Amino acid sequence: MLTDGQIVCFLPLGEDALATTDSKVTAAGRETRIVSVDDRPHSQREVAAALSNDYAVESLHLAQWSYEVIVALPDELASWEEGDDVPVRITTREVAPLAYLFSGAQS
Repeated sequence: MLTDGQIVCFLPLGEDALATTDSKVTAAGRETRIVSVDDRPHSQREVAAALSNDYAVESLHLAQWSYEVIVALPDELASWEEGDDVPVRITTREVAPLAYLFSGAQS
């Protein structure tokens, strides 16, 4: 969700790896960067209180516990309005396909 000129996201606690400021991230298909990752997970109730918008909370499909991730708004999205839902993709880890063949890596 677009808030105060930045994109606020919530990454589920159960993800294989945490996002970092070095993680690859896109917002609405545009490359951008992570500004910060909260080091403390937030409950569904805390996220709902912070967003104060039932529709936004429901559209996030929140896990029981989530980390708040702040993403920089790409210049190309400057015309988007406060409160808009912005699709974000964060890559928390990458595994080369050959790793599955030779080391038995699992997704």
